Amino acid sequence: MADAPNRPVRPVIIPDFITVHLGSPNNAAAQNVRVPFADYIANVASSEIYPTWPQAALVANIHAITTFALNRVYTEWYRSRGFNFDITNSTAYDQYYVHGRNIFANIRTIANAVFNQFIRREGFNNPIFSSYCNGTTSTCAGLSQWGTVTLANQGLTPLQILKRYYGNDIEIATSNNIRSIQESFPGTLRLGSTGTNVQLMQRYLNRIGVNFPLITKIANPNGTFDAQTESAVRVFQRTFGLLVDGIVGRGTWNKINSVFVGVVKLAELNSEGERIGIGTTPPTAVIKTGSRGENVLLLQFILDYISEFYDFIPYTTQDGVFGSQTDNTVREFQRNNGLTADGIVGPSTWRKLYEVFNSVKGTVPRPPDGGAQPPVTPPFPGTLLRVGSRGEDVRTLQRYLNLIQPSFPSIPRLVEDGIFGPITLQAVTTFQRLFDLAVDGIVGPITWNKLMSVYRSL
Repeated sequence: MADAPNRPVRPVIIPDFITVHLGSPNNAAAQNVRVPFADYIANVASSEIYPTWPQAALVANIHAITTFALNRVYTEWYRSRGFNFDITNSTAYDQYYVHGRNIFANIRTIANAVFNQFIRREGFNNPIFSSYCNGTTSTCAGLSQWGTVTLANQGLTPLQILKRYYGNDIEIATSNNIRSIQESFPGTLRLGSTGTNVQLMQRYLNRIGVNFPLITKIANPNGTFDAQTESAVRVFQRTFGLLVDGIVGRGTWNKINSVFVGVVKLAELNSEGERIGIGTTPPTAVIKTGSRGENVLLLQFILDYISEFYDFIPYTTQDGVFGSQTDNTVREFQRNNGLTADGIVGPSTWRKLYEVFNSVKGTVPRPPDGGAQPPVTPPFPGTLLRVGSRGEDVRTLQRYLNLIQPSFPSIPRLVEDGIFGPITLQAVTTFQRLFDLAVDGIVGPITWNKLMSVYRSL
């Protein structure tokens, strides 16, 4: 876990071609057409918006159109349900595509420039479900096409316009992973299989299990198809009326995918999303024992990651359920970071979680070439050290500051007397400033562990 703050997620591809069904999904008589993706985007935009609109409005709308289509591809919305197309041209389900129509030149230019860009939320992998409507004869929870014109005329940029409709936490991502659409099914997985596809499947099953608690929790979703994973697969198959053999073939894989998309709401605007990091802004939601959902998963993700750095933080299962294990871990985190140990995750605990996560992200010591182990360093003593502190813990702090001082001469040399006085304060604040920590002169777990990490790296 500690080598990267990420979890296995499906890659976002930009299709070179997309297959459009010219009718409603269940109209078997309707034709399928295979269209270059950039041409598809330009066609839909030419069919749904006006080329005379301000440039910023056009770009914002084309981003929404592109992202909507990429969400259908990413979720395998139709393919995982047995259809042989990626999207329809029925506005009751998808976007308005008119096969063979003329394309407006300025719209084609924009589509060609942005067809590999999509809207996602900060810290997430998936293209959002960028719902939209015209804003006059119909309204919806997403973007108003005519509303974008008003905002563009007010001088807003395309991203500013999109944030008005989809939230301030969105960003425009670019992918150069341009290739043909291929089914995600990796081949049959069974007892003994290993790899990232097994881990992805395990993560999906664990998340599905939040909604369907009979599905056995996979305690260690590490990419090895073990007996516990086989049990979870069997319960999943039994729950959804599949052949119960414990083997993940195409049918089971597609069903796992479609159920996961459903419980996480990947094809809805208020989706939990596929998290790849934690973003930059802590949540505002207050969560505690009994809470469920994405914010609980985020909390468990952060706690699980930083537990690799701090022995006092127990392992936390990422299941989206705030149970007794999560409550205990939260209280330990709060207790060791100067917070009220009440097990309630509110603004102050979220801020500290983000601070600790960002301080240790990517700083795990690695054995040097040849297999030698890094030197053993003392763990954080469990008590904050500050001006006025005395004793062996302060002496240890002074010793390690002196050990790294030759490499960082701006840190003053210390007398190792076990007294946290003004020179020790200067050394600590200099160290914190050098390594982009909060410059408060207080040695808590973040500063202590960063000091030990720096020492081990020398």
